[in-house]
Amino acid sequence: MATSPIHETSSIPGVDVASKGPNYNERYAGNEFLEVYDLLGIGFGPANLAITVALLELWDQHKAAGTEPKIKNACFIERHPRFSWHPGMLLPGSRMQISFLKDLATLRNPASKFTFLSYLHAHGRLPAFINRNADTPTRREYADYMAWAATRVRELGGEALRIRYGEDVVSVQSLDGGKTVTVTSRVRETNEVRIRNAKTLIIAPGGTARIPKILAPYADHPRVMHTSSYVQRAASLIKAAVESTGSSRSPSPAGSDSSRLSGLTTARALRIAVLGSGQSSAEVLLDLRSRLAGIPIEGEGPQEHQLDMIIRKGSLKPSDDSPFANEIFDPESTDKAFKLPSAARAWLRAEYAGTNYGVVNPRTIDALYEEVYAQKVDDAAESRPLGGVSAPDGARVRINILSYQDAAHLSVSGSEMSNEPTFSIRLRHLLTGDEHDRGYDAIILGTGYERQSWMRLFGQGESKDVAPLSEVFGLTPLAPIRLLPVIEDEVTKPATSLSKLDVAEAIAAKVQGSQPLTPPRSGATTPPSPAESTGSTLAEGVPPPSVRITRAYRLLPVEQHSDFTARVYVQGCAESSHGLSDTLLSVIGPRSGEVVADMVSA
Repeated sequence: MATSPIHETSSIPGVDVASKGPNYNERYAGNEFLEVYDLLGIGFGPANLAITVALLELWDQHKAAGTEPKIKNACFIERHPRFSWHPGMLLPGSRMQISFLKDLATLRNPASKFTFLSYLHAHGRLPAFINRNADTPTRREYADYMAWAATRVRELGGEALRIRYGEDVVSVQSLDGGKTVTVTSRVRETNEVRIRNAKTLIIAPGGTARIPKILAPYADHPRVMHTSSYVQRAASLIKAAVESTGSSRSPSPAGSDSSRLSGLTTARALRIAVLGSGQSSAEVLLDLRSRLAGIPIEGEGPQEHQLDMIIRKGSLKPSDDSPFANEIFDPESTDKAFKLPSAARAWLRAEYAGTNYGVVNPRTIDALYEEVYAQKVDDAAESRPLGGVSAPDGARVRINILSYQDAAHLSVSGSEMSNEPTFSIRLRHLLTGDEHDRGYDAIILGTGYERQSWMRLFGQGESKDVAPLSEVFGLTPLAPIRLLPVIEDEVTKPATSLSKLDVAEAIAAKVQGSQPLTPPRSGATTPPSPAESTGSTLAEGVPPPSVRITRAYRLLPVEQHSDFTARVYVQGCAESSHGLSDTLLSVIGPRSGEVVADMVSA
């Protein structure tokens, strides 16, 4: 049954809302009765969590000084039912790639109550952590640290700082002549629609799984998934792959993710493809090898599961975490990047792509190489005429790293139950042009993330009083955009001056293995990968529209909407203007202080 939208308020002047019951706001559906939030946030991951930490500390300063803060109340909307940070990649033993000191607050305020050290102290693990003699926690521990911080800000913020979990944001629009924004969301559990208004909006949507074009029609297939959901879906994907071979035995449904595969056998060897050359792909490959080793092959034919890692490079590349290279993630580097011309920023991103994009931690590379080397040892031992060392227990699993391969085409058989693999990928060698088909029972995508999904929230206006934010900021539906520092004015430059910019951004995007911000020129040395093909509506050679952004991450309206006075900020999607660190955890502490300071400025 449809329900009337609830217009949520922080308070209604002259009315004791608390005494009226939880549904009182429904009686004041007209906007004239609402006092808007001073700050409304979309997304409550690490970036906006750091904002709440900085905001609480600002409130403490005002309380100590006996002054009134400009931002008196705030609300953050999050689609997950609780705080969650990359749950799909919390694999056992996986480690962080950055120092624990690059937490929510230390680089901004080492005395903060929300540092990682404060978390360790609160849990009685500080001496034990020091004894580890390592400054990188496990990914699981760091996720728990942030969940702890999310709980603390909710407790300390009280009614002035609301966190609304389990809601999908539907649209964001300009209201009241541009003085406020209105955010419409839907409660996932009840389908109830809620409407909130705010003077300031901050959007930190995180990344959205990038699906290669050839696999987009099958993104919801039970045997196709992105690494972002690996931990939650790995067991069900393997089970579905086994069932597709005609196996009649099913695993026990009870227990943990790994134990759900106990007792499972397959009628023939499985073949699974992992697309991508980055950290997530390598970790998933190693985890899959462990899982498949516990699944015996009962049927005739090859007695060896196959794991193919399909990469466009010649080999896996180690991530560069050397001290000098790491300086690109220092807060000062953001200032330097922001002041550079766009072409120079693009070259800088390309130069330092090896610190983050399409690279693997050296420890993980070593572990993966050991597995590949062990395969060669087993092959030699088993081929000896008089016998050799006994084969290891469990099913044989062979890892194949297929280099210089582009997934050019995908075909899918009509039958879900077959003695042949369901998926057939046509691979094209990027050096020779040779093509061949390989069949797979399942496909896992380590193809990265796109950072422009937030534009879809800026929907169409529904009345004369509501304007779509896409018009306010000059956004083009379905087309990539370029965030342009406010100090630049490249829109007025002649078209010829954009060619170097286009080439630089295309090179930067290709090196990073991500979607180019502009269509690549004809001189590209390799064809675009499926991950780079997005079906953009931009014509060849036409530069993408630019949205101006300040150093403090505030979007500026186009000239026709200069009367728009509400403030809109973005986090985690401004790499093109603020540098490589924008999508990473490295700068969330200092960045939160910069953004909050700008919010309260005159």
